Amino acid sequence: MSLPSVDNQGCRFLAFGLCCLPFGISATSQALAGHLLVSRPNDCSVFTLILAALSSGILGFCAGALVTIRDGFGPLVDRRDQAGFGAIARGKLFAAIGILLTLSMVALILASEDKLCQNLILWGATLAFILIYSFVARMSVLAGLIQGCAFALGVSSHGRYEGEYWWYLPAAAAPIVVYVVFQDSLSGLEISSNRKGLLIRITGMIFAALMGATWLPIWYIVADEYLTSRAFEPSLVSKTVQSLLETWAVPYPAILVSFLLVGWIIWRVRRIRDLSGVCQFRRDGLISIILLDSAFVSSDTACVFQGLVLSFLFIPAAVLSLWGRSVQIAPEVAQDKG
Repeated sequence: MSLPSVDNQGCRFLAFGLCCLPFGISATSQALAGHLLVSRPNDCSVFTLILAALSSGILGFCAGALVTIRDGFGPLVDRRDQAGFGAIARGKLFAAIGILLTLSMVALILASEDKLCQNLILWGATLAFILIYSFVARMSVLAGLIQGCAFALGVSSHGRYEGEYWWYLPAAAAPIVVYVVFQDSLSGLEISSNRKGLLIRITGMIFAALMGATWLPIWYIVADEYLTSRAFEPSLVSKTVQSLLETWAVPYPAILVSFLLVGWIIWRVRRIRDLSGVCQFRRDGLISIILLDSAFVSSDTACVFQGLVLSFLFIPAAVLSLWGRSVQIAPEVAQDKG
């Protein structure tokens, strides 16, 4: 068995980083969405926003790295030298992951101000979900919880909701969790024998994409009614329904971004031909979460501009994803000599 050359090995490390990048981008988008949703132009700290996004993004990148290592580096090496490259790479990669996790915690501490304990609990929960997902049980629900925790970190880093109300906005992230659960469940799906399973998962993603523009206004009304009454009463249901009929409204930009995401999902599904296409669609789905976050934030009438700004992150993220796809091919094509 021949070990990869230095040049080829360097190419593979680059491909490894680009392969993990969508995980980091999606987690960064969650933290940005959570922070922007609770902040207002007059009380938004750019420094805190950047640090919170950096902390979540590094966590997401580490999640992608651990999953890729667990999968045996996937398409980054060919079968001839997979064991040789793995033996060389694992030690270096685990050391790098440890350094990145330390940087993530430091960034979170700097962003926390007076909410350090709450934020560290969320950070620890996120890391625990990542480790369980990577090495114990690859459950799609865990993938959804990881993204939900990244969103909660963005909310918590702002510190607007305290005490018993800290759950108010993180619990509203249901569309994000649902979208990621269906998107992650595409892993390993063989469409030739399970087209019904593919249809169910795509339908779930489309449903979550539409929820992105409509769920938050509903949640505001339902949660406000509950917080006002302080207890569940039979009349609470009728009051909530009446409030929904009277005040529920969704900003048009949120609807536009939501339908843009639905259109992207349908367009990508039509290009799926085999298992490789399913895997690529699942990977691209991590990038498309940016559009879901944009629709989600824009559905708050006070955050329409912030949500639209967030949607522009989709363009550079998509470019990086395409670049990563091209770089990953190179190590497979190149054959080691000797």
